[in-house]
Amino acid sequence: MRSNLDSPEALKAFKMWTGLFTNFKIQKQADFYNRFRSGEMPIGVADYSTYLLLSTAAPELTGWWGMKPMPGIEQPDGKINRATGGLGQTGIIFESSKHQDKAWEFLKWWTGADAQERFSSELEALIGVEARWNTANIEALERLPWQKADIDAILEQWDWFKEREIVLGGYYTTRHVANIWNEIVLNGKNTREAVEEGVKEINKELRKKREEFGITDTLDNSMDKGEGK
Repeated sequence: MRSNLDSPEALKAFKMWTGLFTNFKIQKQADFYNRFRSGEMPIGVADYSTYLLLSTAAPELTGWWGMKPMPGIEQPDGKINRATGGLGQTGIIFESSKHQDKAWEFLKWWTGADAQERFSSELEALIGVEARWNTANIEALERLPWQKADIDAILEQWDWFKEREIVLGGYYTTRHVANIWNEIVLNGKNTREAVEEGVKEINKELRKKREEFGITDTLDNSMDKGEGK
């Protein structure tokens, strides 16, 4: 197993991403909330907490802004690829539990549309919009008293949700994507050189973890021959 971040497609993506900062001089860090309120930044990519913040702490902007799907890349067929990952929570049942059947019934109830709708509605009624529950149950979400345009934007983006595969040592990918960005944008390093150095470190960790857990395959062997240990 090896990283594919040095593929032609990945290199092209890195050049486009870092070029926004090196060529077009997008600010590397900014307080989007305050600059959006002042009008200095009329558009931005932000998380759910920023949506809640603008909904509750910027009353002067009510009716003047909205949520839209992520910007994307136009494909040959004309579609806009808006694929992005995200965060999620999950419920688990321990194998050693003596109450697996009851736990399963509870999880089905808790994640069901009726329970999620009631919990969301009561939470918002008690605390306010700042406690708006972003349920993962689509049926419950569509029942909640949100603006229809916001729900439509969420559901459209939902269709493009795509998380990267989780593999042993995969945490090195996230770490070195950030390192590669720093090397290119902050230190002025050549894109290909920065990517190749990052991929080399990622591959080392992937191989190390697979060896640690006794997982081998033909790709591991070919990588060993090509890169050495």
